[in-house]
Amino acid sequence: MTLRTKLLLITLTPFLIITLVQLLSIQRIITKLEYSMADDRASDLTDVERNLLNLMRDMDYASINLSRPREIRNALERADNEILYDWSSSFIGKFDTVIFTDQNGIVISRAPDEFRFGDMLREMHYFKKAVESEIYLGTAVLDEHHHLVAARRIDKYTDLPLGVAIVAVRITPDLLRELTRHRSDLYLTYRQNDTVISSALPGSEIHFTAAIGDENTEQAFLRLFELSFALGENYRSLKILEQRLIIASIVTALSVIAALILVLRLQFQPYTRMATALLSYSEENQNLKKLQKQLSRIDTTKSTEADKIISSILELLSVIETDISHIEQIASKDTLTGLNNRRTMDLILKSEVERCNKLDLNMTLAILDIDHFKSVNDTYGHQTGDAVLKIIGGLLGANSRSSDHIGRWGGEEFLIICPNTGLDKSSAFVEKLRKVIQGAKPENGIKLTGSFGISEFRKDDSAASILERADRALYRAKEEGRNRVVIE
Repeated sequence: MTLRTKLLLITLTPFLIITLVQLLSIQRIITKLEYSMADDRASDLTDVERNLLNLMRDMDYASINLSRPREIRNALERADNEILYDWSSSFIGKFDTVIFTDQNGIVISRAPDEFRFGDMLREMHYFKKAVESEIYLGTAVLDEHHHLVAARRIDKYTDLPLGVAIVAVRITPDLLRELTRHRSDLYLTYRQNDTVISSALPGSEIHFTAAIGDENTEQAFLRLFELSFALGENYRSLKILEQRLIIASIVTALSVIAALILVLRLQFQPYTRMATALLSYSEENQNLKKLQKQLSRIDTTKSTEADKIISSILELLSVIETDISHIEQIASKDTLTGLNNRRTMDLILKSEVERCNKLDLNMTLAILDIDHFKSVNDTYGHQTGDAVLKIIGGLLGANSRSSDHIGRWGGEEFLIICPNTGLDKSSAFVEKLRKVIQGAKPENGIKLTGSFGISEFRKDDSAASILERADRALYRAKEEGRNRVVIE
């Protein structure tokens, strides 16, 4: 092996190593983002499952309210269609179909079809299950369409069935989109035998699909639903940056090779020091900043070519440092609002809870949900909905303290963490945010309001427990009329 070849290898080997190290660093960040995406998928699966269960719970509550009143039992005993229709029609709007049958499965009343009765449902599995076990919660085919069904037996006495009350909601793409809160990156699909109903639009790009329930799921009907995920914009951006770095590294490596061939006969000292610095970095004996500082100190006054090579390497290192900084920002920020993303907020919340438990400190947590956000999307379109999210994110950032942590929690929900803050100050602060949102005046005249749920840290709290209390408070805020602050 000639001296020229040896020197070329001595110089190029650590340079290639540093490129490989940087690529591995980016790959680690991509892997971290993939873990973050996996966490988000798990959270989205939980949210959609909760939405399905909440809908079925509401249907079950409706079936209870339709099975207990004495007036209904008396009307069912007399087969009084008029009274039964009055009761059932009061639930139409929230639910698609409400049916009363007698104990033999003959339809006595059906809303919204007032004059359609007399059908026989005796052989339907949901009727049989309700008669045998008092209640059926699941799916069924009604009028040739698939529905979510809650059926409950109506008894005159504990052992004397009079009939069955049936509440049904038709499974449609619009319903599935509503269950995903109209998220453009989530597609919910219902599969039953040869029937497939999906919220995905034609041509939708699906990156990952997961079942809502499994074999151990208590509610068997959940296993008929699956959630698909579109490829996130952050992940695309990271892949593009990775490709840019590879191309930049190849181009720079070729440039270095060409330059080395020309300057190998000149003085070798700058190259030896450069190789030593690169080898030290590749062996992780120093960081990127120290490598840049060490390379910049090399005396190249006697070798113009060495100066050009080191300048090229320093320029590449500067590009690498900028790209890594950009990648880290993408991995931690929400693309739309510029606030912290869910994974970042989850890490901050866990850290703050751990700090409060360890040092006996205090903190509060607030969840904001934009009121009637679905109506904004439905009326004005998703671009306007995105603009509303940006406005809310800007208002939260502009009106928060430097010590507060603000982030988008998912969909139209935002999370606010107030370290070292008691309930009195945080509730006043959150009330101020509520008024700021209410006073916002978007260009299209949309009236913005938000519902807040607040929870204060308690000794031995976990991130999940304080978050659960804030979520319950938020649910109460929405139940009590929205545009308010509720403390749990």
